Amino acid sequence: MALVLKTSERKLSGVRIPYPPQNDELIISTIMSNNIFRAKALTVIRETLEEIKNAGQLNHPGLIGEAREIFVEKLLKPFLLPGVGFGTGKIVDWLGNQSDQTDIIIYHKNILPPILYSERDGVFPMESSLYTIEVKTEANSTNIVDTINKLKSLLKLQYNPHFVIDSHFENVNCFFATKSDLTSGPQNELERFRKLDENFETNPLVTVICIIGRGYWYINQDKKWVFVSASEDYNELIGFISGINNTLSMSVVSRLPAKLGFYLMDSTCGFEILEPKMKDMQTRVKD
Repeated sequence: MALVLKTSERKLSGVRIPYPPQNDELIISTIMSNNIFRAKALTVIRETLEEIKNAGQLNHPGLIGEAREIFVEKLLKPFLLPGVGFGTGKIVDWLGNQSDQTDIIIYHKNILPPILYSERDGVFPMESSLYTIEVKTEANSTNIVDTINKLKSLLKLQYNPHFVIDSHFENVNCFFATKSDLTSGPQNELERFRKLDENFETNPLVTVICIIGRGYWYINQDKKWVFVSASEDYNELIGFISGINNTLSMSVVSRLPAKLGFYLMDSTCGFEILEPKMKDMQTRVKD
């Protein structure tokens, strides 16, 4: 089955692109699923969504946390690259700035390791943070505003000055919800983000949206929103997971390994250049 993509004509001026350059018209005509992979994915998706909905029915922090854990273990981890880590906590930079608490952080420890206080809870260097995902049981104005306010804290973070990264592959911010409180057409989901995010027209804080039963949206290389309609076979969620998977490997290789010293050492370490200068670095000590 081919995914149905629709591209918005509205172009954004300053937004960071979450996915690499691609021809959307070509994708529309050529994407065909492997029946074996798709059948397995649909079985996992149906079972997992039911568990998430059950865990999120009661507004209890422990059960909401359990819903996030189910989301990671059963929907993300089986389909994403090995070596990618999943955590929850705060993203930090080398200057000591911190983000707000983040539901899910996808990172790669080969770039820089996090500090973990449990299996998943910890502090994650921004250089190794690839994706953030806010997971909500419902897409509504309150939850969207909460997500946007959290993501604003990321704007103050700075990569260390010697870190090299392709601007196409900076951290991508996602919003995921298992349902919506809107009953009107799915186009109104994106319109709501437009109204609630003051920077939506130029550099929206959320650049990937997936709402079960409503659709999946992301920004393409032309800085236009692309829409994948919802279906009984969960095209919206399959598109969301596939989009993350398709870009993670490129995101990792686009980032040179960062230097841990920027996080550990400061001017009090007392570096001193010693004299005299060595004349021949190849000189060997004689017996």
